[in-house]
Amino acid sequence: MDAVGHRLLNEIAKRLLEDANRVPAVLEGARARHKDDRIPDYILAQGAAQPAMFQLPEPILHPMFQPEILVVGYYPNFGEDEDIPHFGCDLEDYVDFYADRFGPERRDPQGRAAHKRLSDGQNVCIGHYDLVENLLDEVLGEHQSLGKQAVYCDTVPWKSKDGPRFTTIDGGIAYRRLDRIVYALKPRVVLALGSKSRDVLIHKQPRPGMTNGSYQVPLVASYHPAAHGNLFRKHSDEVQTALRLALRRGTEQ
Repeated sequence: MDAVGHRLLNEIAKRLLEDANRVPAVLEGARARHKDDRIPDYILAQGAAQPAMFQLPEPILHPMFQPEILVVGYYPNFGEDEDIPHFGCDLEDYVDFYADRFGPERRDPQGRAAHKRLSDGQNVCIGHYDLVENLLDEVLGEHQSLGKQAVYCDTVPWKSKDGPRFTTIDGGIAYRRLDRIVYALKPRVVLALGSKSRDVLIHKQPRPGMTNGSYQVPLVASYHPAAHGNLFRKHSDEVQTALRLALRRGTEQ
């Protein structure tokens, strides 16, 4: 990972780790005093019974400067058997895990993005990432695009079983998060997975405009891989065509 990606990851992870320090108090019943404070709701959405069971938010996955595509999902799923940073993890280990999230050690024997099971230590394919990566590989012409030419992040980084209760306050928080990520990494194209991620990215204008519009990046929208009716697969050709066109236009400018 390059210096820009590492600096951004460290910055995001440090802030999230500070927010996650509230896990014990929140699980014991302490709630926010101000309505704009969403951290307790993000923490409780995971359903952890004890602080040691709480999985830390996913800051950004395998960031790099000027990737071809930045993929923006909605929120990371909670998987009870995942060997993933938990409450109590220090900043260095937290950053190291996500700096190499799509590296060889975090893929299954077939090379697919995976998580390691706590129960038996086996790397198990994560279907969501596999679907996204297959789509990207067709566009970028490279096997295992995530971590090489593409970066992944979520609109809401906090892991949840059923998804966070999304409010207008969350929309503003998420937009500022994505604004920071896009401006720092300067991807050539942003791919939004699902309408909620897309709506956050167009929160203020038709395209994500970074730092008062000084940096503009094309936005391509897709169905979410979990959309009913297999819509992600059914429309993958259209999305791939849109991505190729956006990348080609960027090259010509």
